[in-house]
Amino acid sequence: MPFHLGSEYRNVQIYEDSRQGTTSVVPTRYKALITKTTSLTWRGLTHEQWARIGVVVQLVILIRTLAEFYRLRHYYGTAIAFIRYEPYIGGLLINAVLCLAAAVLLFWNKPRASGLLTAATILILLVYKLLVIR
Repeated sequence: MPFHLGSEYRNVQIYEDSRQGTTSVVPTRYKALITKTTSLTWRGLTHEQWARIGVVVQLVILIRTLAEFYRLRHYYGTAIAFIRYEPYIGGLLINAVLCLAAAVLLFWNKPRASGLLTAATILILLVYKLLVIR
């Protein structure tokens, strides 16, 4: 027996949410109130998930840069001069500021901008390493 909608529901819009496996039938007059809940994905992850991964990667880079001091102290001994560690502080500050900006963008629900800023940060740090840290 086919499903029959009453005469008041002849003009309906059907919305399917593949993530939750649900289907909604909404009268056309409420169409303006409905927003599409599915977001674009790349390799199975949403832009927000990629942005979160990017912020975590930036924090890992930040911790790695802080740990570089101990690597240099182990390599050169306890009498390490500040001059040897000074180039790493510039990269540390660049990463800290841009990581904060990416996290703020993520909290403001701008995952694409946060992801792009994360990618730009990694490129900036690579260029900084090639030009400043030798």
